[in-house]
Amino acid sequence: MDIFYKEFGTEEINISIIRILLFLILISLGILLGRIGKKLLKKGALKAGLDKVMKASFIELIFTVVQWTIYIVFLNLALDALKIPALTGWIVSSLKIVPAIVGSLFLIIIGFAIATYLKNIVKESKIDSWQVLSNTLFYFIFYIFIILAIKMALLSFDSATVDAIIVVLTAIVALALAYWHVRKQ
Repeated sequence: MDIFYKEFGTEEINISIIRILLFLILISLGILLGRIGKKLLKKGALKAGLDKVMKASFIELIFTVVQWTIYIVFLNLALDALKIPALTGWIVSSLKIVPAIVGSLFLIIIGFAIATYLKNIVKESKIDSWQVLSNTLFYFIFYIFIILAIKMALLSFDSATVDAIIVVLTAIVALALAYWHVRKQ
């Protein structure tokens, strides 16, 4: 019986050492990939000429967000590999929110860019009432991307709750815009 307990204890220690090594490897890999990813994005941005279209500080912000997202994803994986529920439970669940929020921010940026591009196309066409059409198109496209971003950010909630939040936010924004429009006149 003594041999059984010694064998079981040694096996548990070996599993713990393997988990700690896996944790350290994942953390190191995350740091390495985060730095490499940021450098590759910088090179790609220079080749694409993004510095001529956007300010350098904004481009650097995007790269830093991507780098930290990679760090957080690997930290999440590393903590999950430890398999210590008391330590990793709430940390892992809260770290899963960050990539969703970063993805939402990218959706908003992409939506704004597409909406602005389409607004300028309508503006250049010089059709009758182009101002109304271009503004309507801009706000509609941007609204769609905001809705998608909210759904992505609130991915951990059930769909009925997310839909209710979207309806309430839409009503608040509509009322605020109506108030602003009336106040302006």
